[in-house]
Amino acid sequence: MPLANSKTVFLLLIFLIGAGCGLENNPSSGYDPNKPLPVLISSSAEVMVDHTQGAIITTPDGKAALSVSQTALSADTFFKIELYNLPSGSPRISIVQMYSFTSTLVISDTLIPGQFLKVTLYYDSGQIPIGVKESDLRLGIYDSVGTCWEKVFLDSPPLTPVNTIHSVSSRDLTRLGIFGMTSILALTCPNIPIPF
Repeated sequence: MPLANSKTVFLLLIFLIGAGCGLENNPSSGYDPNKPLPVLISSSAEVMVDHTQGAIITTPDGKAALSVSQTALSADTFFKIELYNLPSGSPRISIVQMYSFTSTLVISDTLIPGQFLKVTLYYDSGQIPIGVKESDLRLGIYDSVGTCWEKVFLDSPPLTPVNTIHSVSSRDLTRLGIFGMTSILALTCPNIPIPF
């Protein structure tokens, strides 16, 4: 049975927006109730986000999403979400598949000061290894050069919607990279300045 079909993902995204888990009621998100909701885009290709509309971009399998509010960007910006595969023989470090979130522009050049992006990874609780508590799951950004977690977002506890699909996310991102899900106890790379 697949983790999520497109109808489930669409309903989950509407739930997250409506419940305030995404953009609404988050003062730093830039959500403007007087403007239309951000456009929903499901694609594995690079997509352009109109800076006046914002967007919620999901992978076709519904396992990863990037939320950009209507007021976060100063210019139209291209984004892409794609699977990230560890080199063969590498130990499994992420509870779920890792994804690379990229942009053709340097985000610091188009992200308006005080605004943020939100990355979300979706999972089924059956994916959690034995011995790992779901309450300990957190979003992490991976350093592919140092082959370690660059940062584990302690403010990203799992969300449990009404169905079997769960998510872990962070809404205060000012940059993109390779994201996965790990434990709150995961070790991070030593001596790396973290520009978050």
